[in-house]
Amino acid sequence: MIRVRNLTIVQPVRHECAHAMVYSGKRIGEMGRIVEELKDKGVAGISVIAQEDGFECISEVEVLLSRGARVPSAALELYHKYIKGGRK
Repeated sequence: MIRVRNLTIVQPVRHECAHAMVYSGKRIGEMGRIVEELKDKGVAGISVIAQEDGFECISEVEVLLSRGARVPSAALELYHKYIKGGRK
């Protein structure tokens, strides 16, 4: 496994895959609506970008869950709302 400053390549890949999971099965028009809908729905307590943007928040939650880390309840709710079948 490739490591860069205590991170593995798996973490950024998980982050990007979470973006794709939000879009899974959606049409182009729906994708734009989702981005707009999530634009101001970030959640504090994860990272600066997760606080500013709900779309990024969802991807950050995916990484935290993969690490077994604590996730703020508001962020977990957002994650489950937009990623069906997400981990509980």
